[in-house]
Amino acid sequence: MEPKGQREEFARYYFTQYRRHLQSSATAGLIVYCLFGALDYLLYPRHFELLALLRYGVVTPMVAGCIVYLYRGRSPWLAQALYGLALAAGGSEIGSVVVISGDPHQLYYTGFILALVFTYAISGLRLPYALASGLSMSLFFCTLLALHPVVAREVLINDIFGVAATNMAGAAAGFLLERHRWREFLYRRELERERNGLAEDNRRLSFLSHHDGLTTLSNRRAFDRHLEEEWRRARRQGYPLALLMVDIDDFKAYNDTAGHVAGDQALRMVAGVLASSVSRPGDMAARYGGEEFAVLLVGAALEGALKKGEEVAAAVRGLAIPHPAFEGRVLTVSVGCAAMVPGPEREVVDLIRAADQALYRAKEAGKDRASP
Repeated sequence: MEPKGQREEFARYYFTQYRRHLQSSATAGLIVYCLFGALDYLLYPRHFELLALLRYGVVTPMVAGCIVYLYRGRSPWLAQALYGLALAAGGSEIGSVVVISGDPHQLYYTGFILALVFTYAISGLRLPYALASGLSMSLFFCTLLALHPVVAREVLINDIFGVAATNMAGAAAGFLLERHRWREFLYRRELERERNGLAEDNRRLSFLSHHDGLTTLSNRRAFDRHLEEEWRRARRQGYPLALLMVDIDDFKAYNDTAGHVAGDQALRMVAGVLASSVSRPGDMAARYGGEEFAVLLVGAALEGALKKGEEVAAAVRGLAIPHPAFEGRVLTVSVGCAAMVPGPEREVVDLIRAADQALYRAKEAGKDRASP
């Protein structure tokens, strides 16, 4: 009906979804089964000790052990196999009364039919386990009837036919239940996939709303928001903030000569350098726009910002990306460094403006450098 992987997944799903039903049905079934011991005593008091031994000494511990496993066990296959075995044992015990008592009382035939109905329709077992349990107890019961010396031929035919019909009806009902549960499993599985896909799409959209799609660095909107937050925090606590404005030198010429694919790759490589340059809480690297990047350093003074800028420029130079527009040159960056302690007379824009002016000075001084 289904591939092996799905079959195993369905078995686990079924056990998870219907475990409480299996527990309840097994517990209720055991209680009813034990109460039927009173019928043994009323009908066959001479054989009650032996019947009680089978009912309470053999079958009841089996069912009780099965119930314990249904509550504490982990294997969906073993749990249902144990339950099916316990049901087969209970049904067989009912059939054994025929031999022990020497009287194929119709009350026990009715009880056996109820045991079959319980197995197929009430227990909650999956069809393979219910079928194995029902057929095994039926074979045992019918064999005992056939071998019984006093069972009339008409009674034997009637009882065997009734048992066979009950098994066929139970198997049909079990098949319909199994198919319904399988479709339910497929529906929930597909629904879960859609939910996971939707959650993944939401995570991706959330990521893209805060990050640059090409470089995966934070985008300008996220950077501006973060800078505002850190600015307010630094103003309250009185520590400095440093800002590096990083621009790739002659990038338009590089892009026009090498092509946009190479240009995008170069942007990603420079972004990787900047991403590795920030490691402290609050620090952030972002793509500010085009070939321009920004790096926020929390708690850094101008000296530390300048040192970091020189490290960034050296690291990009060390990538040794050939610049096709200028023979013998590699791709480089210019870095403008600024730092200040936020105060009532200063705003975030002042820090950005100072970093932009420092970047302009770095360009004017020959590029491929950091400038305060």
